[in-house]
Amino acid sequence: MNRFIFFLFIVWSVMGFDVVGQESTSAPLRASNFTSHALSGEQLTLSQVLEQKPVMLYFWATWCPYCKKETPNLVDFSSKYAEKISVIGINVGVNDSIAKINDYVQEYQVNYPIIFDEESAISAAYGVSGTPVFVVISQAQEILYRGHQFPLGIEQALED
Repeated sequence: MNRFIFFLFIVWSVMGFDVVGQESTSAPLRASNFTSHALSGEQLTLSQVLEQKPVMLYFWATWCPYCKKETPNLVDFSSKYAEKISVIGINVGVNDSIAKINDYVQEYQVNYPIIFDEESAISAAYGVSGTPVFVVISQAQEILYRGHQFPLGIEQALED
């Protein structure tokens, strides 16, 4: 897994993406732990999910045109790499409802757990402003990537 983390760091650094917390002058940023219920009723605690494999958090909204474009790609990614990384969708809770989210999940055949962040507490903890936001977290709970674009190179890193 250390090779995976190193490879992600190199790929994202070379490609000019934000690699959060990797400056030599500071310690890596740690992901904020949270516990919440997915729409399925399942209780999710980030630290427990990270015990199994790395996690990609996907902050989104039903009304976001970029999210509508990105969600089918994320559904495919989640299917293909389910053994290597967990994807958790977090609806930011702004101008959304459970009914809208359920319709969206059905329309896009979402195959990963969805959390409705109704009070936007998780979103605030991750400094989310605007959607979509992708956050890739290592099993050591370090934030490897945070940005508005799907992290290019992650598929190659997961295959290596």
